[in-house]
Amino acid sequence: MNILSITPDHYASTADAQITITGAGFVNGVTVQLVAMDGTAYNAYQVEVDSFTRLTTTIAANTVPAGTYSVRVTDPSGNSAQIENAFTMKIAGKAVLAAIS
Repeated sequence: MNILSITPDHYASTADAQITITGAGFVNGVTVQLVAMDGTAYNAYQVEVDSFTRLTTTIAANTVPAGTYSVRVTDPSGNSAQIENAFTMKIAGKAVLAAIS
């Protein structure tokens, strides 16, 4: 199994992050984690294998702190692939309302 790309490569922490991962070797039952530099792993709550070379996953809003993460995919046999520093969770901005005159 391998990972070639992560799209998008960043998301705001206050929204569900929907991520597409391309590579090879994806089978039903894979898990996806964002892995912090200190080794803390955050699990995706939904993973759908679209094909042997593509999967989509969702990271729940407000479950991952802002920062840069490696992305790890693990198959049911325990084999895993990881792409380093591939995803950034950003602090969401605040809406600013401006009066129109």
